[in-house]
Amino acid sequence: MLAHDRGNYAEAECRCQQAIDIFEQLGKRFEIGVSRRELGDLAHDRSNDAEAERRYLQALGIFEELGNERELASSHHQLGNLAYSRGNRTEAKRRYRQALAIFEELGDRAGIARCQTMPGDLSMDTDRPNDAVRLHIQAFAARLDIGTPHARDNLDSLLDLRTTMGDAAFAGACADVLDQENYAALSIMLDDLAGELLSGE
Repeated sequence: MLAHDRGNYAEAECRCQQAIDIFEQLGKRFEIGVSRRELGDLAHDRSNDAEAERRYLQALGIFEELGNERELASSHHQLGNLAYSRGNRTEAKRRYRQALAIFEELGDRAGIARCQTMPGDLSMDTDRPNDAVRLHIQAFAARLDIGTPHARDNLDSLLDLRTTMGDAAFAGACADVLDQENYAALSIMLDDLAGELLSGE
């Protein structure tokens, strides 16, 4: 939504509500669900978390009713992000697991990678670096395979983890999921990223 992207939240909300009114007259339940989730995004961007949760739950209910598994998973993921931003780690993990289970059932690799990335960040926040390394490597590999630019996000997180943990501990965590050849390739990418960040300072 253009008004949303420009930061004109009031106009974006008005247009979204107008769209919902039209979709309701036409009986287009899927479009109503998508629009309600967009209203949730708008509320979240305005730091109105209670309203965001209400809108996300409305969207979730519609997608459950329609049996649209992919949108249902996306709604669980949005609720997980909301819980994460509010500091509710337990609820965030629960929502991410629900989303991940659906994406795995659908074979949606982009969705799976998205759901592995946020729990990876959660593990970093809760001082479980080995879990964070595993989850970010899995998400990074999946995103590389499907060619999404979001793989850089995982690489940034892995570089942060290597810096925080130290080379030896990081290598030990990587050994649980990577063979020596793939670990060497990852190390080169991380070294290149570190050099890129240094040169940009």
